[in-house]
Amino acid sequence: MCYLKMLKYALCAASYLRLLADGRPVRARSTVLATGPWTCLLAGLRPEQLVRFTKGVHIEVPTLGFATPFSPDNIALLFTAPQDGRVFFANPWKGRTLVGTTDTFWEGDPDEARAGEEDIVYLLRALNACCPGLAFTRMDVSRTWYGLCILAKATGGPSSLSREWTLHHPEPQLWLPIGGKLTTARVDAVRIVDAVAAEGGWSPMIVPEVLHSCGGTLPSSPFILCYSLSSIRLKGR
Repeated sequence: MCYLKMLKYALCAASYLRLLADGRPVRARSTVLATGPWTCLLAGLRPEQLVRFTKGVHIEVPTLGFATPFSPDNIALLFTAPQDGRVFFANPWKGRTLVGTTDTFWEGDPDEARAGEEDIVYLLRALNACCPGLAFTRMDVSRTWYGLCILAKATGGPSSLSREWTLHHPEPQLWLPIGGKLTTARVDAVRIVDAVAAEGGWSPMIVPEVLHSCGGTLPSSPFILCYSLSSIRLKGR
């Protein structure tokens, strides 16, 4: 299992230490690497063989209220960028405005990704063009955010690649979620649990925090699903 084989139990134990006060070691029968752009690297795979990364950048600028009287400060705006016809948003954000996003390929190390000047200029030009008289400059940008999306490898431009979610299974006991969006995360998580449980012949159980918002119940089971921002793993108690 290459690099992952050395990390597998460490990853699982580290996740569980937050739940076990005495720090008892925990062993995982299956591992789901839900680690975004680092998924392939942790699994010992070359990312370019399986996925493509797209980078989305947001910028923070002053409020738009003074320049766009049709837009109260509590209403988000949707625009079309004149450069390429892409849709972008301007959302009120803690007394300022969050503008984005871009959608470009990223070919390098995920650790090296940044919000580049070309991304910032793209968003400023698009916003200024959609709001005549605004004239924001680089000096008006107080902060930037960026994120990398991991998508199944395919041909075409970044915006044309499918966002469909898939569950890659390169070897027994190892699962790699690829693609998907925040709006489908709960459904995708259920599919992960079903796949992992089917392989191991287990009866899945989801911790109460995961089920609470949808009114679920917690059945009796010898297994527990640990859900965090970085990973979802099915573990034996």
